Amino acid sequence: MNSELSQLVWILGPLAFLVLGMKMMTEAIQKVLGDRLRRILESSTENKFQGVFNGFFTTALIQSSSATIVVTVSLVNAGLLTLVESGSIILGANIGTTISSWMIAVFGFQMNLNALVSVPLLALGVPFLFARKKKLKFIGEIIIGFSLLFTGLALLLAAVSNDNAMDLLSFLQSDNSSVLSCIFFVLLGAVFSFGLQSTAVAIALTQSLAFVGILPIDTALTMVLGHNLGSIINTEITALAGNVHAKRAARIHSIFNVLSVAWTLLLLPIILPQINLISESVLGLGNIHNGFGAPIGIAIFHTAYNSVNVLLMMWFLPFLANLATKTVKSKGNMDEEYHLEYIDSGLMTSPEISISEAKKELVKFAALTKAMNDNFRLLLKEQESEAFENLITQMRKYEDITDNYEEEITDFLTKVSQGELSEENSFDIRRLLSIVGDLEQIGDIFYGMAIIMERKKEHKVWFIQEQRDQLNALLDKLDKAFDVLLNNLNTDYSQVVMTDAKTIENEIDELRDKAQTQHLESMEKGDYSYKSGMYYKDLFSNCERIGDYIIKVSEAITGRSQN
Repeated sequence: MNSELSQLVWILGPLAFLVLGMKMMTEAIQKVLGDRLRRILESSTENKFQGVFNGFFTTALIQSSSATIVVTVSLVNAGLLTLVESGSIILGANIGTTISSWMIAVFGFQMNLNALVSVPLLALGVPFLFARKKKLKFIGEIIIGFSLLFTGLALLLAAVSNDNAMDLLSFLQSDNSSVLSCIFFVLLGAVFSFGLQSTAVAIALTQSLAFVGILPIDTALTMVLGHNLGSIINTEITALAGNVHAKRAARIHSIFNVLSVAWTLLLLPIILPQINLISESVLGLGNIHNGFGAPIGIAIFHTAYNSVNVLLMMWFLPFLANLATKTVKSKGNMDEEYHLEYIDSGLMTSPEISISEAKKELVKFAALTKAMNDNFRLLLKEQESEAFENLITQMRKYEDITDNYEEEITDFLTKVSQGELSEENSFDIRRLLSIVGDLEQIGDIFYGMAIIMERKKEHKVWFIQEQRDQLNALLDKLDKAFDVLLNNLNTDYSQVVMTDAKTIENEIDELRDKAQTQHLESMEKGDYSYKSGMYYKDLFSNCERIGDYIIKVSEAITGRSQN
């Protein structure tokens, strides 16, 4: 028993190297790419072919289909992709994940570069970690991750090649011809994929076991099908934190894999000779039933399986979307509403993606402050007591929400800033924190204006038409300022220009000056009482203050307030 436990540890150790190497490499690539990864996927709106290509390209680039699908689910949750568009990206991600199986098969087995590459790469990558520029550090992490990946592969091959390991894993050599045996190995493959949290690492393990002869090739291919099913669990768990649209996007991935595995498993006895024919006759890489041919055969099968199924399923994307909609029922308006909940759920897997979603959350924050402007306009003209009190209560609720927004977003960005960030990300966090503070101040000012209106009503003070006209003119300008602000927040920050924002801010200042002049003249003539003038002056001055904070947010977007 001690011998078996020791052997198991010697197998798990190399697997830890593989998982660590893949994780380090994937996360470092995401850090280097920054927000570009998200923009690539967000652009998948023209047709399903572009979506499939973008999903493939992104996954091949970052070597993680899970990361691609997580981002895609987040975009659906935010309302930036439709269900069908997300489906095409998810299909493409399944093809992209096949690149890693080829990389391991060719470099790890055919060319046997494990020892020749891993140690020199480690020596090359470590010095980058001490660089001042974070991007160089991330490049170092990519190199080290690549090195750990192949170090783990070399150690794994050594661990599973001895007699003790073969005795321990002898159950894998059982007959795979019965239905129950096929189901067992599919489920075992799913457990491997979910347990290792990486389809790529699970396939690397399967390739290693097939290479040393522990795993017959037909069993290995059955387990590869299971690895694809294992990825379903990760995607479904990821989507739990999102709204109904995110859950449906994840369900498309699940339906695709279940249907693909089902028919492929039935035809596996027919497919196996064709895979061998491709390996021997087309590629000239040997028989897939033994030695170096086995990892290549697995890579061929993995690629063919995903490519053929994507080519078939992409024509039925509307059907898949409709099936996902029927199997994931909405729980009501809150579930149907497009909203971001990643700050609480921890859905994002990298600082770059987290920052991108925080930016989208700020759009909601700004829209809420704009709603307070609309609400105050109603408050200004409401005469009926009960309706007036309801509006005051609504303003109080809005102000509470803005406080919660500030607290939660600030806490979230603070946590993100504690990780290793690029200079660009650090700058983004600083300006986002500035925006959060300014938007919260706008909420406070609006609530303060509501309190002024409440006191005015209690003291039975009234505004004349001239006062109401001036205040409504300022509110109209603020409404336009909010529209410009929302447009700027929805735009790529690097593309934002200040022309419209400055123009409206100047117009607000001019209206405030005009109101101030008319107010002094009206007070001299006795057009309204001192108390009425006091409340009026407080309101138009606060409108101008809101305009100042709105322009400050736009300045923060362009980075000017950070200089």
